[in-house]
Amino acid sequence: MKRKIRMISSFFIIFLTIVLPSTLLGKVNSTQETNPGPFFKIFILLPNSLSTARLDRHLEEYLPKIGIEIEHILTDWSNISSRTWGYPGPFPIPTFNEGGYDMLSVDWAWEIEYDPTGLYDSPSISPIGNNFYQYFNPEMDQVMDNYAVAYNDTEKVELVDTIQKLLYEDLQILALYYPMKIYPHKEEFAGWDGLLWDSKYQPMENWSISGQNDFVYATPVDFEDFHPFFAESHNDKQWLNQIYNSLIQRQPGNHFWGSRIASSFTSSDNMNWTIKINPDALWADGTPITAEDVIYSYQLAVNPNIGSFSNYLYNSRWDNDSFVKINDKELRISFKQQSIFQEKNLALQLLPKHIWSGIAPENHSVQALEWMTTNPERIFGAGPYQLAEYNTTENYLLLERNSFFENWTGITPYFETIKFQSFNSKLDALEQLSFGQVDIIDANFRTQMEEIAFADISYLLVKSPGVQEIAINMLHPYLGTGELCPIAGVESAKHIRNAISHCMNREYYVENEMFFGIGTPAATSVPNVAIGFNESYEPFQFNLSKAFEHMLLAGFEYDFGNNSYIIGISPVIVSILMVFVFTICKKRKK
Repeated sequence: MKRKIRMISSFFIIFLTIVLPSTLLGKVNSTQETNPGPFFKIFILLPNSLSTARLDRHLEEYLPKIGIEIEHILTDWSNISSRTWGYPGPFPIPTFNEGGYDMLSVDWAWEIEYDPTGLYDSPSISPIGNNFYQYFNPEMDQVMDNYAVAYNDTEKVELVDTIQKLLYEDLQILALYYPMKIYPHKEEFAGWDGLLWDSKYQPMENWSISGQNDFVYATPVDFEDFHPFFAESHNDKQWLNQIYNSLIQRQPGNHFWGSRIASSFTSSDNMNWTIKINPDALWADGTPITAEDVIYSYQLAVNPNIGSFSNYLYNSRWDNDSFVKINDKELRISFKQQSIFQEKNLALQLLPKHIWSGIAPENHSVQALEWMTTNPERIFGAGPYQLAEYNTTENYLLLERNSFFENWTGITPYFETIKFQSFNSKLDALEQLSFGQVDIIDANFRTQMEEIAFADISYLLVKSPGVQEIAINMLHPYLGTGELCPIAGVESAKHIRNAISHCMNREYYVENEMFFGIGTPAATSVPNVAIGFNESYEPFQFNLSKAFEHMLLAGFEYDFGNNSYIIGISPVIVSILMVFVFTICKKRKK
């Protein structure tokens, strides 16, 4: 008998701890005619854009269901800055009603080189740094300190994983989606790495279409810059990368740095590098590449007369005294400051000194344009292709295979020619692709999924280094410190952030309402192309039951008409419990 009583008692405990709460939450999750509360009101800053306005409609629909009133503030970036990272003080940054902010919708555009140092560590809390979240976690501080001096990819992978874990647990940021880009192309197209190409890192020697010797790339912009040090346009950088190559480059697949013109690149301190040039490396006219070419290119990049867009960045990284020639095929480079992505400074596109040294630095940009139209044979580097023709009437560039490239790389570029054709109309480009006259269409045409389906063409969705997020003011009395919650404290604030996150239907946003399938739901604000990105962190699911559960754990009570859903239990359940207890007592008496 005692054993049976113990079994009944165990069932009773299970009922109280699992079944009963599930029953109550199930009722809370049911559709109610009126919204509870509101318990408090928050304001969300939204940049003037269509996607964030659509996001706001969903927040306005679902947050009131859990007792949070929300008001959107569609505004420009100057107003947003003055309330966040540009807040004039006094500090800390207060709530929206006091001149600061509660929540902010923001898009982060990163590169493959993901570097969040100065964004999440407490020493960088505004106004000292860019931590406008006002987020503080000693463990994150330590991770950021370690990341700032992590000079190899293995360390970075481990640290980025820890950063994701902390962001996922602390929820000072509610990540929404990772963006993607569409590249429509011929079905047979192969041999490319979409992320490297979109990041302006990939030469085209391995691109191929079976049985085809020529390739046509549709670009949506006019050609503007014809010199690698002056190029600002995304599209200009891509075609110039086929002509001018660098000492090292990112590798397809793992995207780690590997050799290109350099046969080796080594450093013991991440500041001083020894570079050995491939002894067989040749320019496209057959001239050997030497250390003098490397030094000339690097010194030219920091010449004050160049006046290029990147000149001021390069000057912070090296100067004329940063280079020591050891011999024709070896040199040392000493950078001026540490960088966790120091290898990127070894990826400067190199110019042949014997072609350019006679041109004054201030005339380089003009000279490049003149040679493009009058002497295209002088536009060459060490890349797989060189310029054959620039047609200003029909607005295209024609590249031809660099015949010396195979001599020192062992690779014969698949296509004999590559044509970059500018199109004024996306529809014209899509039509030419469907007719087989174009092989790929650039992502900057912003082709939509319905256009792909209508044209019945192949495509690739390429991950883009970015994320859209909702930033939280971690000193907000409900969202951050939780001091005004019924159960006061930071844990209650975290429950509220959890509740808000469960009110966001990320799958629906991506597939239907805002991004039309061109993206994926996000779990954290770490971009899904970062080295070390961990896919095991799953995005928060849209779940009003979970949202209510977290609000209950923060101490909020709900009353929908005749039903109270926190302390009160329905009469039916009370009756069942009374009968259950009476039965146990009766069995004990026997």
